[in-house]
Amino acid sequence: QRKHIIRKLALQVGVPELSADARKKALQYGSMIHKALLKSR
Repeated sequence: QRKHIIRKLALQVGVPELSADARKKALQYGSMIHKALLKSR
């Protein structure tokens, strides 16, 4: 896991385990902005 240290630190400062261990997703895909942009074209 490439982000092991960052994830471990996140857990230590109180980030919920579900969030700290979640796979990263680009903002435009995770927030559905990309889908909205495609519809607007």
